[in-house]
Amino acid sequence: MSAENDPFSQDATQSDGHSKSRDAVRRRKRQPGRPLHELTPASIVDIWDVVKLTSLSRATIYRKMGSGTFPSNRQLNANRAGWRLADVLMWLDNPR
Repeated sequence: MSAENDPFSQDATQSDGHSKSRDAVRRRKRQPGRPLHELTPASIVDIWDVVKLTSLSRATIYRKMGSGTFPSNRQLNANRAGWRLADVLMWLDNPR
């Protein structure tokens, strides 16, 4: 890959002349929309809420899901998935 096509290159520039920094290219993590103490057991929580609740990384959560030791997520729409808070709380009571 040439330096002009590499978005992480030090001298990579946008069409308007501004250089792209590594931080500008990375996707920002979304912070939870509601405080966790306001959620009910029937609530659906996203990956960032699950990370906050469990102190596990995203990769570990998906690895545990694949091995069957963490609750499965539910597809909410084409671009979104979530976990039932009750399932995550049950897992926290008895992590495998």
